[in-house]
Order: sequence, then C-alpha cells, then structure tokens
Amino acid sequence: MLTLHSQQGGRWTDSRHNNSTTDMKRKRLLKNIALWTVILLVALTIGGGGFMLRYSLTNTYHRGYSLETELDSMAARNPEIAPWLDSIRADGSLRDTFITAHDGVRLHALYVNAPQPTSSTALLLHGYTDDATMMLNIGHAYNARLGFNIFLPDFRAHGLSEGGDIVGMGWADLPDLNEWLRVVRDVYSDSARVVVHGVSMGGAAAINIAGHEPKEHADMIRCYIDDCGYTSVWDEFASELDKQFGLPTFPLLHTASGLCKIIYGWSFGEAAPVESVKNCRKPLLIIHGDADTYVPTEMGLRIYDNATCEKEIWLTKGVKHAKSYRNDPEAYTRRIDEFTRKHM
Repeated sequence: MLTLHSQQGGRWTDSRHNNSTTDMKRKRLLKNIALWTVILLVALTIGGGGFMLRYSLTNTYHRGYSLETELDSMAARNPEIAPWLDSIRADGSLRDTFITAHDGVRLHALYVNAPQPTSSTALLLHGYTDDATMMLNIGHAYNARLGFNIFLPDFRAHGLSEGGDIVGMGWADLPDLNEWLRVVRDVYSDSARVVVHGVSMGGAAAINIAGHEPKEHADMIRCYIDDCGYTSVWDEFASELDKQFGLPTFPLLHTASGLCKIIYGWSFGEAAPVESVKNCRKPLLIIHGDADTYVPTEMGLRIYDNATCEKEIWLTKGVKHAKSYRNDPEAYTRRIDEFTRKHM
C-alpha cells in the first residue's frame, strides 16, 4: 500500500524511498568506520612494532662510551683481577686495534698476548649492550691462569666500535666476526689454535659462527664454548615480551620482526643458534645457570639437544644469567681448562 505525504517542491514523497536512502547512508557510515578502524589498528600495530624494534635493538649505553672509565669500573667490580688488570694497563700488554668492516664501519678490539709465546688463543665475545671490557674477568682466567692469548672484539654499536646504536644480536655480526678471525690469524700466525667463547649474546654469536664456520678459518678454530646463549632472537624477545609486559607474540613481535627484515635485512626467527648448532662440527661446551630466567635454562638444553657434534653441558647450580664465572671462578676456570686441553 502506497503512503503519500505532503508535497515538497511540487513532488509527492515515498516513505520507502526515504528509508532506503537512510539505510544506504548508514551502511556507508559503517563501512567508513570499519575502514578507519582497520587503518588505525594497522597504524598502531606498525607503530607498536617499530617501538618494540627500537626498544629491543637500540644500545643506549653506546653513547658517550669511555674505555678508560669501563676499565676502571671492571677493576673496581672485580677486585680479584684488579692487580692483573692494573699490570697489563701499566706495561702496555693490554693493546687495542681497529679495522674497517666490509661496509666501511670502524670496529674495535682489545687483545693481550700470553705471558709466554703460544698459539693457544681465546676469542672472547661479550653480551648484549656490554663491551669487550666485560669479558676481562674470563680473559684473566685464560691469560693469567691458563697462558692463552686473548682477543676481545667490541661488537658493532658497542664499546669503541662504530655502526650506530643498532645491535646485531650475534647474527648480523657474522661478517664482522669473520674479519676479526682474519686479524687473529694475522696477529698470531697461521699456527693459531682458537677457542671461541661467548657469554649471552656472545654465546649465541659463538654458536652462529660454529654453524656457519668460514672455510678459511676451519683449521684455526678448534672448539666452542657457549655460556648462556639464547636459542633464537625470536624466542628471547618473546620471553621478555611476556615477562616484562605480559603480552603475546602476535601482533607486536611479528610486526617488529618483519620491520627488522625490511630495514636491517634479517628477521628474529632466522637469527637462531638453535638451528645453527645443527651444523657445528667442532667440540662444544655449553654452560648455563640452572636459575637463569633471562635466558631460560631450557634454551641451553635445547641447543645441547640439537647439537650433533662432540658436546658437553655444565649446568651451574643456583646461578642466574651470565653469573657462572662470578659465582665460582675456580670451578669455571677448571672446567674451561679441562675442555680446551682436550681439544686444542
């Protein structure tokens, strides 16, 4: 039945026409709201992912770095090595060197020759946002106690190495570490016998070298030690995202990893020592505190399980992240001595 209303501008209006127009406007409004909601969510996700990427990979400690200040601090925090550290600083035994990486970035390293000439050399790799000086306690064990040469590079974006403030997480650093291995060979000759020993991110880097060992250095590297390295950057960031913020991996971690791939050329998932270790062909010692919650102990166990090479694992009782040496320097020194004597 047709319902007619008053004339408007000389025409009769149909209520059904008015309702249809209203419905169309309402649908158009809902579509616009949905579209802008999606755009807003995408923008927030990308923004959140970008924030997480910067938060995770930016080394804020790199700015204003002073080597002398860090050496003083290391001696003050570790009085047991202070006399040795004072001695090698005073007599010039503690040396440093710079190289230019493949992309033009200037990189820095410290090194100390053994008390007596030897081909035994420890390449010591520091942790996330640390620097070479932070490995001088373990360096003392190798150099003063075991008679090794020690070589301690600053990862790019750490210490005196340049390269901005973005951390490579022991994965993007592989080309730099290959360059440092060439320097080790140049300094200590072709007869050098090397143990690659890293802590935390340095441990992850050691495993990544083991899984992608350059052929030119295969005869020089004799064994590897991973002290509390993570299974993958993805696993480590997922763990911290949950512990620090109570958030799931989706969508922030997926977005941050994708942005990392676009901007820096690698994703969190591919930076995976737990996969690299499958290709390790040299003896491997894994050290991990059984009370480590920062890089959970389970990560060390997974790396050990995935390794098909000759391997050992030492779980240090009641020890938190990266504290195995500090907890018991004598036991730590004895363990690395036993391991390196067998394989170097």
